[in-house]
Amino acid sequence: MILLAKYPSIKTKGEYACFIKFQKFSQEYVTKVKRLPCRYYEPHNKVWEVPINDIDRVVATFGVDNITIFNDFPEAVEYLENLKNTTCSKKKTAEELLEYYKNIKCEVDYEFKTKPDGHQIEAFNIGLHRNNLIITDVPGLGKTKSAIDIMDYKVKTGQVKHILVICGVNGLKYNWEQEIKKHSWYNCQVVDGSKETRLKKLSSYWMFTYTIINIESIRNNEKTKRGTGKVIKENDNEILTTIAKMCELGKFDAIIVDEFHKANNHKSQQGKGLRSLNAKYKIALSGTPITKKLERSWSILNWMGFEDASYWQFVKRYCTLGGFSGWDVVGYKNLDEFHERFDRAQLRRTKDILQLPPKTHQVYYVEMSKEQRKEYEQIKRGIIQEAEETKVVDPAVATLRLRQFTDKVKTEAVKEIVDQLADNNEPCIIFSCFKDGLYELQNTLTEYNPLLLTGDITNAEDKQKVVDDFQVNKKSNVIMGTIQAMGTGYTLTRSQYVVFLNKAWSPTDNEQAEDRAHRRGTTGNVTIISVVVKNSIDEKVEEILKNDKLYIDKVVDGIPLWRNNGDLFKYLMED
Repeated sequence: MILLAKYPSIKTKGEYACFIKFQKFSQEYVTKVKRLPCRYYEPHNKVWEVPINDIDRVVATFGVDNITIFNDFPEAVEYLENLKNTTCSKKKTAEELLEYYKNIKCEVDYEFKTKPDGHQIEAFNIGLHRNNLIITDVPGLGKTKSAIDIMDYKVKTGQVKHILVICGVNGLKYNWEQEIKKHSWYNCQVVDGSKETRLKKLSSYWMFTYTIINIESIRNNEKTKRGTGKVIKENDNEILTTIAKMCELGKFDAIIVDEFHKANNHKSQQGKGLRSLNAKYKIALSGTPITKKLERSWSILNWMGFEDASYWQFVKRYCTLGGFSGWDVVGYKNLDEFHERFDRAQLRRTKDILQLPPKTHQVYYVEMSKEQRKEYEQIKRGIIQEAEETKVVDPAVATLRLRQFTDKVKTEAVKEIVDQLADNNEPCIIFSCFKDGLYELQNTLTEYNPLLLTGDITNAEDKQKVVDDFQVNKKSNVIMGTIQAMGTGYTLTRSQYVVFLNKAWSPTDNEQAEDRAHRRGTTGNVTIISVVVKNSIDEKVEEILKNDKLYIDKVVDGIPLWRNNGDLFKYLMED
């Protein structure tokens, strides 16, 4: 039996910490406590100190029945009670959920500008009691409105004055502007234009409740010497420096980060930039919070205050290391604990609560001609020979020529699909990883006057205009775009058909793209069509995506790359 208490911290970050004391010395218990990523022994009192946020790890390590709480420790009491008698909404059946959200009431007397749905009231109620909240509802459930409602209330009650909204996708700045005007009682500004213009707009922050900026504006371009960490180039991004100072001075007392998975690499410029900002209140939003590199979840958990372990402590806990250096992530472990920990930090609801029509997946197979097969095999032999000579293989880069070749094979097949849909006056959305294939497809589909959205359109307003011309103005029944440019943030519910010319390596990116059509406002069954060339790399990519998704679902919903680079490349090249 162990005793668990809460006292002022001695060594860990934060005002208070969790203390473990053994009723009777046990070497087994000592061994167990040493497995916790953050633990400190205090010899004077013979107790172990761990962060408050690690209650779940303590309980998982020693078991619910082996823990006694011996002082005022409400966090632990609440956690243990929830384990013993779980009543949270995610454990309810679909029918119970519908009834639960139908009858849920707001905990405070507050007039919303626009009426919230039941699950948005739930998010609002939770936001009343938390300084930091991660909302990972699947796309289409209205996470933006939930964040706005929470912050509006904090403004009204004097807890917050100015909110910084950081958009993980540039084009979403103007989406947020529209959403704030629709759902908020307060005003906003978009920080865009030249550097001088953006700095000027930031200086006038006090005139606006919400200030909206894209995450590219806060890149930290500091460079350090590999291995030593010594700074060899200071950050010279004046926008980031200005915002960081404003946050430090409390001028922005709340931060909302939308599509936070775009900055979940703590080593990237965007990730480092975000981590240099702080505020009393934080809300992070993403419909796909975990990518195929699960270790990157540390960055957002740590920034939000849910993870006290260092990056490498976190990695050692949940990742299997190996490879040439011995420090490459080759697999994952302790996924049940990982899910439980992530679940404590997030609020996640699925589309079951909206009773959306189902989403159906179909595969449209295409056969290569003899001439195409000959050319395909020639390209493949060249790639294998090059890999053998260089001994360095990035599967995604190495196989690019093969994937682009199969795109050409699929062009006529995609036109056949569009023709069939056109016969029934059905609009269509087409996604691809590569813009070149879309430009070629645009020429093939000239008669339909297809709209095209790729990274070549850099202005966010121009991007939104392309979307509006399809969704609102109905200038064309066909819209095409790259997954990177069009797969996040936009609503394309006018169409019930999504066609993939090819897919991204990340299953989460593909799901985000699918859900441009399958979200609030959808009126019919959404059909997802993957165009696949038989006996080609296309089939291998489909299989890999299915395997990666197993890891992601395990962590996010409780339900890798699964091969190292060399093995993955060999698999892709197999006949």
